[in-house]
Amino acid sequence: MAAPSPSGASLSPVPALPGSSQDLAEENRLLRDEVNTARRAAEITASLVVRQFEEMERVQRDLEQQNQYMAALHRTALGILSRREPESLVEDLVRRACRLGNAPNGFICVVVPAQSGDAPSELHY
Repeated sequence: MAAPSPSGASLSPVPALPGSSQDLAEENRLLRDEVNTARRAAEITASLVVRQFEEMERVQRDLEQQNQYMAALHRTALGILSRREPESLVEDLVRRACRLGNAPNGFICVVVPAQSGDAPSELHY
């Protein structure tokens, strides 16, 4: 029979937990293993996300550089079509090549073929 409480109501006995202390220890160990596995999976996922983000940034930089190169080629082609003076065109080509190569200075040497036995001549820009 249940023991009476101070208020006069009878209390039911607390049932014993099923399983032995060994069973509880094993369940506790399994739960810890699950938590550790989940933690490791989260670390791996975070690492992969960081790597993917870094790769995406690298690809974006490469695409931006390629886009600048293509834009320079396009502007150069337009310059060729619009200019009649070879000297100004060559100077513009050298300037654009320097910009693309991040070079402070540049030059181009044009060799004009010789006519009828003369030595070829060079023009420097």
